Amino acid sequence: MTTTNQYDQHYQAIGRMLVFFQSLEATLKNGLVLLINNQLGTPSGQLAYATITELSFGTATRLAGGLPTIYTVERIGASSEESAKRLKEELDDAGIQLKKGITLASEVEQRRNQLVHSHWFISSGYIPETGKMTRMKAKTKSGSVKIDFVAESLSDINANSEKAKQAQELIGNALNLYLQIVQYPW
Repeated sequence: MTTTNQYDQHYQAIGRMLVFFQSLEATLKNGLVLLINNQLGTPSGQLAYATITELSFGTATRLAGGLPTIYTVERIGASSEESAKRLKEELDDAGIQLKKGITLASEVEQRRNQLVHSHWFISSGYIPETGKMTRMKAKTKSGSVKIDFVAESLSDINANSEKAKQAQELIGNALNLYLQIVQYPW
């Protein structure tokens, strides 16, 4: 078995995880754009899109995390006590989904960064654990260097892909709820 064939499944798993992460990021950023200005064909819509796409993933998740403090019953307004009660329930549901999704998304991003910013050992002279691929992560801090070697299994990498899908679903649902809430005549 050649070195590259030995790791083909790992390469595919890492690629799949990156695609799921990019899809999660697109859902997050596109949802924010629609909340800011959903008229993408207009200059204002294009400006909103351009602004959000320039945000890092971390900044976009922090911005999204603030939505429950922006979208409140008082700011949206309701025509009756009953409408205010329903509005609060909808906002609470959106906030809960968003918080869960952002928590997962942050874990996914951290894990993605570990995998992407590591040095992977694939040389024929290096013998990894069976079914695993080893990565090295070096960190330098003032006066010290720390080097870690981590054996990665397919299931470890695939678990992050599944987390990315779950985070995308939660965030997408929450942002869609916020959009529906602001469009509904309370």
